[in-house]
Amino acid sequence: MFLTKKVLAPLSYKIAGFQSLIRPANILPSAILSTAGGIVANPSLVVEFSKTPTLIVVPIIITIATLANSMILNDFFDIHIDQYNNPTRPLVTGQITRREAITASSFLYILTESMSRIYLTRNSQLIVQLANWMILLYTPLFKRFCFIKNIVCAGIIATTPLMSGLTQAAKPNKLLWLLSYTIFAGSVSLEILLDIRDMAGDMRENIYTVPVTFGKEFAYRLSSRICFTNILTNMMAVTYLYGFRYAAILLLLQHRLYTGMKYIYLNSFKRHSIVAYAKSTVLPLISTLVFYCVLAFYRL
Repeated sequence: MFLTKKVLAPLSYKIAGFQSLIRPANILPSAILSTAGGIVANPSLVVEFSKTPTLIVVPIIITIATLANSMILNDFFDIHIDQYNNPTRPLVTGQITRREAITASSFLYILTESMSRIYLTRNSQLIVQLANWMILLYTPLFKRFCFIKNIVCAGIIATTPLMSGLTQAAKPNKLLWLLSYTIFAGSVSLEILLDIRDMAGDMRENIYTVPVTFGKEFAYRLSSRICFTNILTNMMAVTYLYGFRYAAILLLLQHRLYTGMKYIYLNSFKRHSIVAYAKSTVLPLISTLVFYCVLAFYRL
């Protein structure tokens, strides 16, 4: 009994460390994003799920594994920055060793590549391979380039619905492209704000993000304009495809993404205000994904 407790205690300590490392709060939104891409590409998937569950389940598993791998690699390469920005991260505290992090990353890479080759179409396999290469190169390479880092990071996220959608259909339909664009532009806007949050650590490591290069207010205004343009473009596209009344519903779902940004400005770009805004975007984005799924049942 005593030996069992001695073994289980460090094991639970490591498990808790890996849970923190992969940021589990992102798992559910990622699973919903993957599912939405499949439904938008093939609405009949909802009723066919019992016949072909792998068409939904496998892209979700690959999405979550890829996301977890990106979190591990980001912390691995950013360990010196996190000593200042996020000193409680598992790699900084030693809860997870660098060797353990690389082992976990290698396992997740093999898992995603193997599952994609067995279950996914060729186009979806290419997207998985591209995402894996991008997350590997993101922190050591792309993160050093102002604004490019934001585009690359958002691009990785936006490939999720495309990957799951191309598992269902030979080519993306118009609504699937719109879904991917919505996620891409929204992610770019949010990533710029998160760079304001991490500005102090990035300056210490000579990482020239938008706020480091041009200042906090410039970064905030750029982010808000991208957000506004994203909402406006979404409304125009939905109006063209389905009519203005559906665009009006979309505006109701998304307007908080833009108006909520004022809280950051009123709090002088303080870290807590950016974190609060980032959390507040989850519900509008999930609502938008559900709305796009509903629209998918209408023929274009």
